[in-house]
Amino acid sequence: MTEKTIIPELPPNMVFRPRLQKIFEEPFKKRRILYISAYMGWGKTTAVAEWLIQYKHKAVWFCLEERKKQKQDIFHSLLNEMNEKSGEKLIVIDHYDLLDKEELGYMNLMLMKSTRRFVIISRAELPESLSIYVGLSVHLIGIDQLKFTESETVEYFETWNISLSDQEVSQLTVRQRGCALSYRYTACLMQASGETYTKNIRLKVLECLYRYLDAELLDKLDQTEREVLLKIGCFDSVTADQADLFLGSSGNFKILDDFRRRGFFLTFFLPDVYVLDPFFKEYLTYVRKKSIPTEESNAIYKLAGSYFEKNNDISQALECYGNAKDYESIMRILIRLSTSESGQADLWKNRKYYYDLPEERVKEEPALCCGMAMLGILSFHLEEADAWREYLEDRLKGLPEGDKKTEIGNKLAYLAMAMSGSGSTNDLLNIFLYGDVGIGAADVAAAECCYQQDKIQEAFVQIAGAISLIEQKGSILILFAAMTVQMRIMMLLGETATAKSILNRMGDKIREANADFLYPHLEAVCVFAALYQNDYERIDYWLKNEAPDENAAFCALDIFGYNVKLRAYILQEKYYPAIGLAEKLRPIYTAFHKNIDLAQLDMLLAIVYHRLGQKEKAEDYLCQALEKGEKYGYIRLFADQGESLYKMLKNMGERCSISKNYLKRVKEAAKKVAVMYPSYMILPSKQDRLSASETEVLNLIAQGKANPEIADYLSISLNTVKFHVKNIYSKLGVNNRFQAVHTAKLKGLIP
Repeated sequence: MTEKTIIPELPPNMVFRPRLQKIFEEPFKKRRILYISAYMGWGKTTAVAEWLIQYKHKAVWFCLEERKKQKQDIFHSLLNEMNEKSGEKLIVIDHYDLLDKEELGYMNLMLMKSTRRFVIISRAELPESLSIYVGLSVHLIGIDQLKFTESETVEYFETWNISLSDQEVSQLTVRQRGCALSYRYTACLMQASGETYTKNIRLKVLECLYRYLDAELLDKLDQTEREVLLKIGCFDSVTADQADLFLGSSGNFKILDDFRRRGFFLTFFLPDVYVLDPFFKEYLTYVRKKSIPTEESNAIYKLAGSYFEKNNDISQALECYGNAKDYESIMRILIRLSTSESGQADLWKNRKYYYDLPEERVKEEPALCCGMAMLGILSFHLEEADAWREYLEDRLKGLPEGDKKTEIGNKLAYLAMAMSGSGSTNDLLNIFLYGDVGIGAADVAAAECCYQQDKIQEAFVQIAGAISLIEQKGSILILFAAMTVQMRIMMLLGETATAKSILNRMGDKIREANADFLYPHLEAVCVFAALYQNDYERIDYWLKNEAPDENAAFCALDIFGYNVKLRAYILQEKYYPAIGLAEKLRPIYTAFHKNIDLAQLDMLLAIVYHRLGQKEKAEDYLCQALEKGEKYGYIRLFADQGESLYKMLKNMGERCSISKNYLKRVKEAAKKVAVMYPSYMILPSKQDRLSASETEVLNLIAQGKANPEIADYLSISLNTVKFHVKNIYSKLGVNNRFQAVHTAKLKGLIP
């Protein structure tokens, strides 16, 4: 331990970061203790020193190091300083994580008894005994605050005479998480080599970081600690009991707790889960491959896989068996999952393990062959699906009567249903994608057919009866499909409150059935409803965070989500992404003879091109859609688009080869929806939209606050408030506060 009465010197190539200094300074005015917690390499000490120097704070600095010389003297000096009631200087204690358990408990107690102000710097998370004071006398600062922002990243590399492209800035902030040490290594290597931020640079930086961790952490452990750390590094998280089981010894919780206290990239969650930082897990995997025999690592993974399988944690079990290349265990689990109600969702989620199995092992089991064929269908690789189906057909030939022949025959029948394509709304594939055909499935398909043909009363009666039956005896998958149809009928009838109640019930049913795999589909259904209710915030959040990604692996289970995403793109005027998604879907719908979806694509593209001002192209697409629609009797497909399609239908010329009667029916139905939901798929004009800041100011105006009060409340200047108020008046077309609040409430902009 050493004592420093002066603040450490700042390293070269530092960047002045006002944002970070403000993060330290503002809570320092209100709290007695700042606790800065981050793993090694995040620039904690430098950040504190920079803040103290910039704001000219007087401080006495104690740095606790691992040497034991003069330990008692330094502790004595530190405690004397803490007890000095009249001391003006704040006390900085660096490397707080180097205190042993007894010292830590005593020091925490003294911190709370002292009247002095402290800055604690530690690699470890906040001790439990101090956590109860967060927000009172303790303020916590962590990695999220310490990491470099994009603008700070640019400034830092400029101090090394390196100009970064926008792409490099984005890659750096994502790959290196804004870590100070990573940036230092990267800048040094880029400057020395003259390279841009290439894969070669990234690998060299990783090597530097690994060597740093070797020297600062791993090389300082004894043999037992090293073995424990490397073996628990096989897992994302571990409990004390699991650690004992995997390591074949008891009492490992003491070592785990010591690791956590010393800031070894472990986070503790109640009741007793230790979660490993992903980067540190990668590092331990790298070290383990060099220092532990493969057979020993595989034995740990197999033991862990068995443990997770017994506890029904299938994802973890498969991951462990996969790491051990234990194909027998993987096959056993996949075959069992293939018979479950959530078969297709499980199949898609676990596709990696199917693909990792050697082909000859897959061919041993008809269930796995069927799974490979289904993965071909779900990913729209029909040639692969055909190849596996043909393999099963060849196996069936010449087999004697018995269980194996029956099993293969059943799998082939299953695939025949999945690969069929009648083109009608009760297409077997549509039902199949929601799960096995079961009780109520035919009724749901019939209700959907009635709905599309605008036979609303028949659809309502049919679906109500089906739901009653399915709830008693049927599958959660079929129930989900049925309630989706019911919700759409309620929306059409203007019963939005009832539709919302149905959505809530769908969530309850999913929870009761433990069918978590349906939650993404429920969210897509909720966003479909939000499009009619002008819930722009929910739509925007879903589009950015939860919508299926058309640039990743395409999955048939997400078809409804893709169709909703098309509408969200159109709403947000993202016309070219909408065109791109539509054209990605077209060959898939064509291959599966999904005529209603093909008509839907043409209809939505007609809206897109109409809004882009390409009227002739829009009419061509709309004619194609309507011609398909008349052939199969679709009315609601078009009518449910409301105003977006109605104004196009009104101006339809003689180009379409559809009957006047059909066009009239579609137009009349669309007009009703346009009246009921006039803003469906239409954003308010840009000049009428309030920004988030303007909405915040308007809410405070509604509370009766004056401009100076608003400025103080939002920590902005009075001129900025006046600027927002001026914009609010202009956008709402009003002249005073009363009118602004009244108009905003009428438009639903504020509660």
